[in-house]
Amino acid sequence: MYLSTARIGPLKGLADISPDRLIEVLWRNPASGARIEHLRVRAGPQSLDIAIFTSAGTQAESDEVARRLIVATLNAQPELNLWRLL
Repeated sequence: MYLSTARIGPLKGLADISPDRLIEVLWRNPASGARIEHLRVRAGPQSLDIAIFTSAGTQAESDEVARRLIVATLNAQPELNLWRLL
C-alpha cells in the first residue's frame, strides 16, 4: 500500500467545501474504484490537503492514480469548478 498526498485550493477566496463533503464526492467518482483503499482530507485556511492510500504497485503509480481521481472529481463536480490541484 502506498500513500499519495495532494493539495487543492480555490482560484480565489477561502475554502468553502468541508473535508467530509470532499471525501464524499471523491468516493462517488468512478475513478475511485481504481485501487483506492482509504481517503483522508484535512482543511487548511485556503486549501484542502488530501491523503490517498492505494494498492498500486509503485509510488509513481499511486501518485498517478491519486492525481487522476482528484482531477476527474474537480472536473465533474460543479461546486469544485473553480478549484485546482496545487
